[in-house]
Formats: sequence, C-alpha cells, structure tokens
Amino acid sequence: MRCLVAWSLLVLAACSEPVETLDPWPFTVAEVTLSCEWHEIRAGRRPRRVFVTMPDGRRYGANGSAMAVAPRTDPIQSHYDTRAVIERGLQLCDHSEGPITIRRAAAGPPSAPPPPSVEVHRSDLFPGMTFTIGGEPATDGQRPSLSFTCGGGGRASIMLDFGAEPRVPPPLRGAFASFSFGSDSPTRVEISWGGERYWMPRNSDLARGLIRRFLDAGELSVVPPEGSLLATPIGWRTDTLGPHLDAAGRLCR
Repeated sequence: MRCLVAWSLLVLAACSEPVETLDPWPFTVAEVTLSCEWHEIRAGRRPRRVFVTMPDGRRYGANGSAMAVAPRTDPIQSHYDTRAVIERGLQLCDHSEGPITIRRAAAGPPSAPPPPSVEVHRSDLFPGMTFTIGGEPATDGQRPSLSFTCGGGGRASIMLDFGAEPRVPPPLRGAFASFSFGSDSPTRVEISWGGERYWMPRNSDLARGLIRRFLDAGELSVVPPEGSLLATPIGWRTDTLGPHLDAAGRLCR
C-alpha cells in the first residue's frame, strides 16, 4: 500500500505542469496556463501563437498571431504591459516546451511609506522653480506626487503622478479627471498620459489656473480617468510645502 501511494505521487508530479512566477503580474487572476503553438502558413513561415488559459478554461491570445484565433487578453489584464508573458511564451515554442503555469509572485508586506514630503529645485525643462509634494493614499509603498513649475518668465506647468500605472494604455484624447479644490464643486479636466504613472493637462494653458486654485484652496483631490486606475480620490495639501508655501505663492501668481 505504501509503495502504491508513493508511485501515485510520482505520477502526479510527472504529469503536473511546471510552475513559474512573474513580476510584475499583468492579469486579474493569481495564475494562468501559458502555452505556445506553431502555426504553419506556408513553407518557410511558421508564426508562433502564444495563448493564456484561465483557471475556468477560457483561452486568450497573447500575441498578434494568436489573437487571430482567440480573444485578446485585454478583459483579464490588470496592467497594460504583457511583454514578459509573450516573451516567455515564445520561448516555449523555441525550446519545444509544453504548457506551464505562471502565477503572481508572492509579495511581502509593503513597507510603510514616509510621510508626504516636499522637494524644490530649479527646473531643467522650464524657467522657474519646480515644487514636488507627496500625497495620499500610498500604493504599494509609493506616494502619489504633484509637481508644478512657476516663475522665471516662463509658462507654468503641472504634472500628476497617480502612484500607479494605468491598467491599459489610455486613449490619446478624451481622458478626463475630476479636480476638486477644497470645498469647491469638482471640475472636469482633460488630461494626457505622459507614460508610466505621469499625467498632465492636455491644454497646457490651464496649468497656472489649476496651480493658483490649489494654492488658494489649500487642498486638491483628483479622481483619475475612469477605466485607467481605481476610481479612488488622490489628494494633496499645501501645508506639505511647509516653508516653501510663500515662495510658491509668489512665483505662481
């Protein structure tokens, strides 16, 4: 009986799929099955099709050739960047490997972020001074930040770091955020994605007015564009500027 149990465990181990972890993890579920298939079109041309299969059996195409025969992975993505998944999938074909299970890497508890702080320096891109302050809430130990540049006779600018990258690439136009200054009614502002976690008003002429309203109200709360991030308000306060508040007020008037 003991030998039979041991043999059964060996068979299960031999038949189970290899398991690998991936970080950053781009999907909404904790693990998926990754596979690759050669597709013969004609002599000398055999594109590789990379597929992702959900635990419930739904199958999605991860690369262009696979998307010709299966749905795209967009509905199951929590992050837009699936390059690591596709690269590993193509390796399965190149090395004649069978399907593997890939899963989210186990994450340790995030370290407590430092309190919101301020940085002030002369801008490398625009005339004037740049003020960068941290906000709330922190995501994975990272605080969102608000950077604005004023003074020096140049055009004011403002950039928002929401603390996390969008789940999917935002549209080139039509991404609106809700800006609330103190107790004022929210204002919809069209913003453009600058890559990674960074956003700015699509109409740069609005920057100085937005900065002034923030300095006058003492606080700013922004709800990111729908669908790009969790619709959680992100906030900044002018008291984070500390001794630099007066200088920011003079330069940004």
